[in-house]
Amino acid sequence: MTDFPRRFTWRDNGLAPDEVSELRTILGSGGLVAYPTDTFYGLGVHPEFPSALEKLYTAKGRDRQKPISLIVSGFDVVQKWAEDLPPAFFVLSKRFWPGPLTLVLRTERGMARGCPGFQETIALRFPASKPACLLAELCGGAVTATSANLAGKPECREPDEVCRQLGAFLDAVLDAGSLEAKRPSTIVDLTGENPEIVREGAVDKKAVEETLRPRYTRR
Repeated sequence: MTDFPRRFTWRDNGLAPDEVSELRTILGSGGLVAYPTDTFYGLGVHPEFPSALEKLYTAKGRDRQKPISLIVSGFDVVQKWAEDLPPAFFVLSKRFWPGPLTLVLRTERGMARGCPGFQETIALRFPASKPACLLAELCGGAVTATSANLAGKPECREPDEVCRQLGAFLDAVLDAGSLEAKRPSTIVDLTGENPEIVREGAVDKKAVEETLRPRYTRR
């Protein structure tokens, strides 16, 4: 741990090749990276490394029974993590991905067995964020996507605020400056008989309902 995490500055043309290589090494060695998404700053570790997941939970002070969602780098990664994709997945992802919509899906794989947060479902999102997708690519297609803040605190839009809260645990910060988002991603659970909106966020509830009609059933 360090009070001064390595800071990478995201530019219009992304990162330099040597910076990408350094980030790959940090994540590949179980490091914890704060990074920008299309909503707020998130905390990224390699989702298949138990010690990295443990570090993430410790840093946030998060209940280990609460699952961690994942950001994926593209549609092709989804079936690595989820199975039995329902028709509603294809309808919603076609309209809202890439974007701030998280979809809860069934899985037998989930996080590595024995890791904190393992469940029989998994929440995935493909964001409209080049930095977030880069981190996912560096982890083989998926990176953890929990918000970069202490449990119970508001989400962070500023990298300096992330460092104030979590700097002692961070190995690196991918700094894209201040983010404009005011709401987190919308979450839709697709594991039941009917889709269920469990959190309304950046994607409007009405837009989700209209996209799913006539499948959508209000609960």
